[in-house]
Amino acid sequence: SLSIQTANGCLSCGLYTRGPRNATNITQCACAAGFVEAYDNGVDKSGGFTCLCPPGYEKRGDAARNVACVMCESGSYKGDAREPLCFPCSQDNAVGPLGATSASQCGCPEGQYMRPDSTCAPCERGASCPAASIPSTIVLSPGRWRTEPNSTRIEACLSEAACPGGVGTSDHCPNGSTGALCAVCSGGYRRDTQGGCLPCEESDVQIADALPVAIVLLLLCPLLIGCCRQCMRRRRKARAAARQSEEGGASSEGEKEAANRAYRDSPKQASQRFMSSLIIKLKILTAHQQVLQGLAGVFRIRWPAAFKHLLAYLRVFQFDVISIAPIECIIPYDFLSALVVRTLVPLVLVILLVGTGQRALVFGYEALGYVLFNGGFLLTFLCYPSITQTVFRFFQRQSFDGDYGTYLIADYSVDTNGDAYKAMTPYAISMVCVWPFGVPLIIAILLWRSRAPLLEIRRRERLMAGVDAYNGQQWATHLSQRPGGGARDAR
Repeated sequence: SLSIQTANGCLSCGLYTRGPRNATNITQCACAAGFVEAYDNGVDKSGGFTCLCPPGYEKRGDAARNVACVMCESGSYKGDAREPLCFPCSQDNAVGPLGATSASQCGCPEGQYMRPDSTCAPCERGASCPAASIPSTIVLSPGRWRTEPNSTRIEACLSEAACPGGVGTSDHCPNGSTGALCAVCSGGYRRDTQGGCLPCEESDVQIADALPVAIVLLLLCPLLIGCCRQCMRRRRKARAAARQSEEGGASSEGEKEAANRAYRDSPKQASQRFMSSLIIKLKILTAHQQVLQGLAGVFRIRWPAAFKHLLAYLRVFQFDVISIAPIECIIPYDFLSALVVRTLVPLVLVILLVGTGQRALVFGYEALGYVLFNGGFLLTFLCYPSITQTVFRFFQRQSFDGDYGTYLIADYSVDTNGDAYKAMTPYAISMVCVWPFGVPLIIAILLWRSRAPLLEIRRRERLMAGVDAYNGQQWATHLSQRPGGGARDAR
């Protein structure tokens, strides 16, 4: 420190000061570099002053007792120059800029963000938080979305292609996408197989996309060819056995066994067994595929890209023409209008087929009547799983934070608080009574009313299974007793 000369000697200017030699007035005193002056009278130096470290700095000395003002370390701050030291931030492991002058500059460490109450919270799943993050600086991962910049509720998008991530806001969607989760296609765009939006004039069908379908077809072709060849071999064996029986009779045990096989493997019997088995397998595969399609929507499963392409092409088994064809590029529609089409059109067709079949039976056209009647039941079987899923998806909703609202999971353009959704609710409830509950109830009633004929059919099948060999022997005897009739019967 320096001093001032007076008649009674020299007076000290104070700590951490500097000035010229032989100073005669306190106004000639000054603070050392890095310090600021605090006037005792609040006006000027005439009343005396003190040298203090400015806000954001604190006094620190070394072994030689050299004192200087140094910046507050990260995680601390000082807002008043009269405070000698920096205050630590209230957060654990806090970070912040050097020389912070306010508690608001304190931040949370990497992997955490600061809440409005100045406490740290772990970064949400699907986002990353650099050091000193606040809600508006949280970085979203690809495939994540939030309603507004200050929201800390991170939502998973339908696919990574739909949401690019970044410092996400409600408007941070790729071109052609908008709305909740970026899941709504703007005008002139349509939904592609990856969950994103494409311009209507572009196509997302590529050679790589069609490869799974081509593989499935290539695997099915040899199977069908093999089945046809097996059927042809059985026909040839049956005709050969018939000719042999016709020429020499069936007297020996070997000939009787051959005749028995010819009976079982006759062209008519073999064709019926093959078609019956094929229809059953196709029904099982169709039902399995329909259930598999529904799992993705119910449980929000993220399938691998190749499998997702395959499911997109197999949507034809859902009998959902609206979702297969880019209808949105032709006429505007949403899930509500699709619900009406998907539930009402099959219902009308089934009623027409069954009703027309019953009228045909009344007028004596039994063959036509049974075809139409069975066609109505087959259409019901094929459409039932997908329509049931569609009806129940009407009641699946997702709420978002703040005032963003609640939307239909099947179509995020439908506001469940809107008038259109409320007006469609009675219709959806009626379709729940018709399809998920009404169809099984009607089938159960028909089966109960026909229980006597069905039990009789079951009894006959068991009886025929037990006497199949006996029928073959009887048929061999019949061939040997009727010369010239074996080939005709086998055919």
